[in-house]
Amino acid sequence: MPKDDYKELMELCLLILGESEIDQSVYRFIQAGTYHMARWMAKVIYSFKIYLFRDQFHLTRHRTEFCLFASHVYVMSCITCPVTCDAPINDLQLLKNIRRYSTVNKLVLLQP
Repeated sequence: MPKDDYKELMELCLLILGESEIDQSVYRFIQAGTYHMARWMAKVIYSFKIYLFRDQFHLTRHRTEFCLFASHVYVMSCITCPVTCDAPINDLQLLKNIRRYSTVNKLVLLQP
């Protein structure tokens, strides 16, 4: 079983993608913990939570696209990276997936 933050990230990702394994009516959101700038995962988790409540918030198109990008591309890279010897191929695969995703969706581009 993954650590709690990885588990929460995966569950929120499944909720965003509409996976039927997690019943949205009984899912309990975990109270937000300490937010530290070094924890990219906290940023993604909080963005996912805001996205799931998007009917109650006004989200910019960029925030929405970030959540979709993270759920389709970035989470998979994060979950498959624990094996150190696989890091180079995982990084290369992540770059390929980012390029593929950005050709379809022009909002996900690195901007200065």
